[in-house]
Amino acid sequence: MNSQFSFEDLIDGWNLSIKPEDLPAVIEKLGTVFDIPNGLAPGMYVYADGLISSEIIKGRQIMAIVGFVSQSKVLAVCLRQARLNWSSHYLETRLEDTSEMRDGKGATRVLVDKVRAMGFNAEAAEWCFEYDQDGVKKHEAFLPSVLELGHIYFNCKVINASLRALHAELLDGWYLSSCSCSHNFHCVWKSRMSDGNVYYQGKDVSEDKRALVRPVLDLTSLSLKKEDNTFETPKEILPGMYVYADGLIYPEILPNRQVMAVVGNVSGSEILAVCLRQKRLPWGVFYASSLLTLVGNDKEEIIHCPRCGEILIFHQEADGKKLTRCFIRHTRGFLGEKINDKSQEAGSSAWCYDYNQDGVEKYSAFLPSLTELRALFANKDAINPALKALSSEVLEGWYWTSSLYDARHAWKLRMNDGTIESAKVWDPDYYEGNSVDINKKIYARPVLRLKRP
Repeated sequence: MNSQFSFEDLIDGWNLSIKPEDLPAVIEKLGTVFDIPNGLAPGMYVYADGLISSEIIKGRQIMAIVGFVSQSKVLAVCLRQARLNWSSHYLETRLEDTSEMRDGKGATRVLVDKVRAMGFNAEAAEWCFEYDQDGVKKHEAFLPSVLELGHIYFNCKVINASLRALHAELLDGWYLSSCSCSHNFHCVWKSRMSDGNVYYQGKDVSEDKRALVRPVLDLTSLSLKKEDNTFETPKEILPGMYVYADGLIYPEILPNRQVMAVVGNVSGSEILAVCLRQKRLPWGVFYASSLLTLVGNDKEEIIHCPRCGEILIFHQEADGKKLTRCFIRHTRGFLGEKINDKSQEAGSSAWCYDYNQDGVEKYSAFLPSLTELRALFANKDAINPALKALSSEVLEGWYWTSSLYDARHAWKLRMNDGTIESAKVWDPDYYEGNSVDINKKIYARPVLRLKRP
């Protein structure tokens, strides 16, 4: 049986679990019958006629290798690459155009449209957009985003095994992304396939310093929507996905559903999610009220609570939820007539503890520890685009942690570059007046800890 169908027919309504009754079960070519795989996996071969197979079939044109598969996205890596500049004209784009886009295909279209309108060059994006080798049609390939490069990196070994079998160029070295740097319009983000490291380089550099460009195909924008018109959380949960108040975690914004947070970090069975709002606050007033007293020597930094005598070694604790609850337990009802405003009892921790906006249940959020905030910084490039799509404040500037440095100082982290410093838990210079200097603002950002569904 010789069954002909287009690639669009192949993926239309696909649910990553291909049923024989839903699609042609076999394709006959050169006298041999090949089954369509029951599901996709990185490393499979994508043929120009629409077949996807785990085998190399003689006489058929392979155009790409499956590079990433989730329930909502399938990416394929093209077989050829080039060493190019990102933009020899230092093409400047607005932040929302490329820097915070997870969608490399959309970013590539933005860049190509800009250069054609302005008469400038964006060599990397243009080369991918015009790529038409090995059966790939023009204007279908694109320059991947830095997040998409990260997805491909995690499957690099199996992708390279398939590329090696085709005698194609392997994924090796630094690769340009479609994402320009928000802190310097002269630079662009790149990712190294040997270790997944992400760094930046100039948009226009000498030939010997240029990074590689590898076109990618978006094979499908598969939906997680089920037959009964409901949605389900994907098996693979990634930073930047939306956390809904009803428990759904989904990579897209759904109408008429309440988003309460954005996935910030995934570790083991736990998910750290970033709430949508923040507030500029002092860390607290512990030292002013003599609530906490530093005892021992500087190396130990042991803190006693004079209320109950409990020894608290806050700077060694990585669990922000535990720290926040501890601060609330040791402050509320103790300051009495000295401090009437309860939000000042533990400052930032108290505000996060009482946070109940956008569907977040009161007393479930907390002020992240230094360890947790560093994890959020590592995933900032995935978190901020999702926050921006919701018109929420992005992670930028200084943020308090629930980790104390000593009795009068707490750790803070700057989301622009990951800088970590200690700061006084109370300093009026940070909070009084209408200073627009972001380096003088210290924010509290509530986070949630969720269990994997």
